[in-house]
Amino acid sequence: GLHVRLSQLIEAHNRDLRELFAYLDRPRRAVDCFPPLFSREIDQSSMGLATGETLAHLNCLLGRRRITCRRDENGVDWYQQIPEAAGFEEEPHPAARTPRAT
Repeated sequence: GLHVRLSQLIEAHNRDLRELFAYLDRPRRAVDCFPPLFSREIDQSSMGLATGETLAHLNCLLGRRRITCRRDENGVDWYQQIPEAAGFEEEPHPAARTPRAT
């Protein structure tokens, strides 16, 4: 039931993070990062939602110190992987932890 679904969601999230990390082998803007996260073409009607979800994934990788973000002279953010972080392991999501026996 619920635990199975949570595990599926966590694994999908971790897979997306791995694929996005690999895609950031060179500097890219958030809107350049749609291909590893979305299987369909992003049109104008879904651009805002897709950008928001992509930024959430980028911020997760930033928080885990797996990528860098550099703002250029035009105010555009460019994201790129930190090569030394290439073999990273996913951090377990709190919902995936096994409760301790008391």
